[in-house]
Amino acid sequence: YDACGNTAADSVTVTANPAKPFDLGADLSTCPGDSVVLTGPAGYVAYTWSPAIAASATTGQTIKVAPQTDTRYSLSVTNTTGCTTTDDIGVQITKNPTMTLGPDTAFCVGATVTLRPSLQASGGQYLWSTGATGAAIDVRTTGKYWVQVKSSCALLSDTVMVTSKEFPVVDLGRDTGFCGNANLVLQPRNAAPGVEWNWSNGSTATSLTISKGGSYWLEGNLNGCR
Repeated sequence: YDACGNTAADSVTVTANPAKPFDLGADLSTCPGDSVVLTGPAGYVAYTWSPAIAASATTGQTIKVAPQTDTRYSLSVTNTTGCTTTDDIGVQITKNPTMTLGPDTAFCVGATVTLRPSLQASGGQYLWSTGATGAAIDVRTTGKYWVQVKSSCALLSDTVMVTSKEFPVVDLGRDTGFCGNANLVLQPRNAAPGVEWNWSNGSTATSLTISKGGSYWLEGNLNGCR
C-alpha cells in the first residue's frame, strides 16, 4: 500500500536450469609419447579440466593430453545459470611388449628348423631378413636371421644365429662270422666322442658282445642327430 491506500503488484518466473549430465566416453589407450584429444560436450559457458598433467590446457571444450603413465582426467562444465556437472575419462598407456626369436639354435644337416617370433604381429606385419613376410620361416641353411615385428606401438626386432650339426658316422664294418664256441665283440669304427649308442638289443654301451649269429644294428645319436 502507498500513502493513499493504493496497492501495486509484480511477479517473476524462476525456471530451474540444472547442468545436464554428460559422458566423455570409454577410457582411451595410447602409445608412450603419443597424445590423444579429449572433447567435452558443446553448449556450456565454461570448461575446467584436471589434472593439468601433460595437458595442452585446463580450459576449453577440447584439449590434448600426452601422459607418460595411466591418468584419469576430469571435466567440470558450467551452464549459463552457473550450474555445473562433471565426468571423467581414463587415458591408459599401452606398454611396449618384448619379442624374441629365442636362443641361437642348430639343426641336423639336411633337416630344417622353424623360426617363429614370440610375439604375434599387429595386423600380421612381419619382415624377415630373407624377405619373407609370414609369421614363421623354415631355415635350411646356416647363418644369421632377423625378423621385424610390428606391434601396436613399436617396431620390434631380434636376431638369431642358426648353425648345423653333423650326423654321427655309424660303421660296424662288413658282415662277419665267428666260431660257434666263441664270442664276438661288435663296435663302431672311427666313433666320434659324445655319441650316444643304441643297439638292437637295447644296450647303450659302446660295444656289444654276442655269442650267436644273427642280424644286429646300431644307432648313433650325436647332439640330437641320429
